[in-house]
Amino acid sequence: MADATASVYYKELYEDMYGDSHEREVLWDAAKFDQVNPMLTDENGEYGWDVPSGLWQVRVVKDGYLATESEWLPVPPPQLDVNLAMQQPTAPVVQRVTATEQGVDLRFDKYMKPAHLTSENIFLTRNGQKLDGTLRLMDAEPTPDSTKTFARRVLFQPAQPLKLNDKVRLTVKAGIESYADVGLLNDFTQEFDVEQHVSELVADSVVGILHGDDYTVTVSALPAAVAKGKKVSVKSLNPDIASIAATELTLDQNGQTTLTIKGQGYGTTAVRFTLADDQEIQTLTVVGVKDADGLLTRRPTASRISGTEVLYGSPVSLRCETPGAVIYYTLDGSCPCENPNRLRYENPIRIVSNLTLKAIAVAPGYAESDVATFTYKVKYDPEGIESTTLKDSDKENGMVYDLQGRQIVNSKSANRSLRRGLYIKNRRKFVVR
Repeated sequence: MADATASVYYKELYEDMYGDSHEREVLWDAAKFDQVNPMLTDENGEYGWDVPSGLWQVRVVKDGYLATESEWLPVPPPQLDVNLAMQQPTAPVVQRVTATEQGVDLRFDKYMKPAHLTSENIFLTRNGQKLDGTLRLMDAEPTPDSTKTFARRVLFQPAQPLKLNDKVRLTVKAGIESYADVGLLNDFTQEFDVEQHVSELVADSVVGILHGDDYTVTVSALPAAVAKGKKVSVKSLNPDIASIAATELTLDQNGQTTLTIKGQGYGTTAVRFTLADDQEIQTLTVVGVKDADGLLTRRPTASRISGTEVLYGSPVSLRCETPGAVIYYTLDGSCPCENPNRLRYENPIRIVSNLTLKAIAVAPGYAESDVATFTYKVKYDPEGIESTTLKDSDKENGMVYDLQGRQIVNSKSANRSLRRGLYIKNRRKFVVR
């Protein structure tokens, strides 16, 4: 929890006027050791001090929460992971609801008991009819002692996708309890329009940067169709290791933007990307800054955002920014690392069915990259025949290639198919007419 006031106390022995020994609790004067006490917890709820030998206790307070404190802890040994739970005794409320084609995203202002987040207590209706569906806990977190789990965000996924501009009514029953054993005071019920919202930010989860070098990260929003013009806030968690070229980015018409990160100092940190108008939508890129002998080949990137729907036959290209890198990939969800069935990437891959594409890159003098995973879903024609219009730019040296990069028609046949403007997929064979 951020911005809570944490204080550390120690036990001091003293003698009274009669020579009797007593014990008292004293707020530690950290200024003598070039530290601060009390201190505010950071954005991750973290605090800490380097203290001399003795018996110590941490106390934490914040407006609206019950004060909490640790046990008395001896130093030495070093006391690490002194995790303190804070309780907010007020009743929970529904903080935010968004209704999209994928479902209804419900967020409480407090973490709730999962046993209460059931279809009996949370459900969706349309025109008075209850919709079938499932509930997913989107941010379930265990307590520090791992004895309990709580969640604040719940996604109702209907059995059949909702339609844009539909009206649906969400009901949350009173009595469901927060982690602090306090229940929702009244039923929550409200009607919502089904709209498109950005549901996810995607970026490389881990990148390696040569000390003193730059690296460009691509950030993508899903669904891309509604992301154009939206702002993304950026923060480096340790600018001394990884500095960033901008603190705010704007998503383009494809729902994408880029950020240049510079390797300033050796070590590992992270860069956080947050959708400006929805602070719950975030992603982290872990950044490792190393010498060349400890650097991984950069992970392959794709020309299409992972997780999107594409027209049948649409091409996807792979690239790697490490000079001299060779990319290997699979299309069956298996790992391309040392896989005898992996394919060497040479030409754009045409997407003719739902697939999971996994790729790695290998470059001379670098360790093998991490695995990059991309998933795509094909939009089918209403009558069951999948087709796509081909463009001159789709040809590779007058040839057309299948999923494995093999030539399937010669340039003469390809030109005929281009004039016709369609690929026809019949069962699992390509037929060019």
